[in-house]
Amino acid sequence: MNELMANIKKDFLGELRSKKLYAYIFIPIGLLFFSVIALLFVSAFSSGIPEDLPTGDMMQIFQADVIGLSTTYISFMSAYFALTIIFMLMGSVSKEMKQKKWLLPVCNGMDNKKMILSKCIVNSLFPTVFAFIGGLLSILCGVIFFDNQMGLTFIDMFIPVLSMTLNVLFYAVMTVSLSALSKRYLISAGIPVFLMLVGSAIVSSFDMLVYTPFLFGSFIIGMSVEWWQYLIAVLGLLIVDGSLIFASMFKKRVTYV
Repeated sequence: MNELMANIKKDFLGELRSKKLYAYIFIPIGLLFFSVIALLFVSAFSSGIPEDLPTGDMMQIFQADVIGLSTTYISFMSAYFALTIIFMLMGSVSKEMKQKKWLLPVCNGMDNKKMILSKCIVNSLFPTVFAFIGGLLSILCGVIFFDNQMGLTFIDMFIPVLSMTLNVLFYAVMTVSLSALSKRYLISAGIPVFLMLVGSAIVSSFDMLVYTPFLFGSFIIGMSVEWWQYLIAVLGLLIVDGSLIFASMFKKRVTYV
């Protein structure tokens, strides 16, 4: 355990010194920026509604537009940031192995399994935390702008943000694990991208989306999902990512050069 914590501390400090940190910081800033842009579009739309419309009709149109725009925004942001994280992390382990950074620690008795586990924890933690912070800032921005006039509760807006965060976590862990399993970027990045673009569509065609981790990348406001279905999707995420971490940790390696 002490060895694992030492690796986590080393990798954590390494991430703080890396250029990737600036990209992670940009995630909440980017989310907040796009939130403001979206809200400005909604504001412009509302100002164009004829004043002679009955109040009920006007609010119905306005609310439908807000929910529709929010749905499109969250789905787009979830896919955009997940793809960004995949390409940022596709060489997180394999690149260090190619540069012989693991040769000395392993020769000195360092457990490579704990080194890989540390990479999976730290490299997935940073983008996940910053994505969650960005989502919360977006929620706060929306609440302040609309002053809760749309009848959306905090849970209505929080669940899509949580789903976006879990989506980032799902693909981040997958990418780091595949990077430890293979030195080829085509595999470490290609498989997650393929699953995101094609796998979710295949699962949706069989009406099984709500039972898989692909749910998190497709979750929209107002989506009818029972709590137990969401729990099954979370369990699926843990099984898939856990299996990949296990496989990457116990893969036989002859050399680290």
